[in-house]
Amino acid sequence: MTQKFILTEETLTINENLTLCRIKAVRDFGDIKAETKGGYVQCEENLSQDGLCWIADNALVYDFARVSGNAVVKGKAVARGHARVHGNAVVQDYAVLKDRVHVFDNAIVGSRSYLANGATVNGDARVFCRPLKGFPRYPNIRDYGTVTENAQLLQRGVVRGKAVLRGNAILRGRSRLVGNAVVSDNALLKGSVRVMENAWVLGDAQLFGWTLLCGRAVVYGQCKIGGRSIVTCNAHVAGNEELINFIISGDKCYGIGLLKGNRT
Repeated sequence: MTQKFILTEETLTINENLTLCRIKAVRDFGDIKAETKGGYVQCEENLSQDGLCWIADNALVYDFARVSGNAVVKGKAVARGHARVHGNAVVQDYAVLKDRVHVFDNAIVGSRSYLANGATVNGDARVFCRPLKGFPRYPNIRDYGTVTENAQLLQRGVVRGKAVLRGNAILRGRSRLVGNAVVSDNALLKGSVRVMENAWVLGDAQLFGWTLLCGRAVVYGQCKIGGRSIVTCNAHVAGNEELINFIISGDKCYGIGLLKGNRT
């Protein structure tokens, strides 16, 4: 293995017990030229000497975190704890990764996204979240939540528990995906939607407003459900109309024509 970077004497003190060193390239590789200074690490093990991986700008990687493969951590991003960034992944802007977070394949995590406690972002997924101004910063993905394939997690969206956002699905606004819930295909969640427990959203379905989907409920097709609607138990809802302020419960599959009497 040929060394591609060294630790310089330029340091950054995080606290009284932790000082990081800026890195510098010692040879050309990829788009990086020899003598280029990068971000800060705690030790050489934070960045692999193999591949085209790099820590750029003022990014920080420390504790047991590691960047490898062709991955890049840049901007003012932070990776710490046991975080792993590999493949062709990019972590940028002010994103924070902590604990046992994995970001890999062609995934991009940016803006002020916060990932913690076993979160996974992979495939061609995009995570660009930011907290509401003046409010505390909380994890957007945590507790082994996953964003994968071509899915996008945006604005103040949250994925936690063992929930999965996948396919071409988009979750944005203040919407939350919790528990063992799955949102897939071309589904769109926006507003303050909550999808919980073992519920699924599939197809081209759209949920908005303060809609709650829980139990083993499934929403699919091209239907749009919004307002303060609730879909619960084992209800399956499809169709291509817009339902506002409905309560939908039971163990049957509902077509739009069967729902006219269920408005709240």
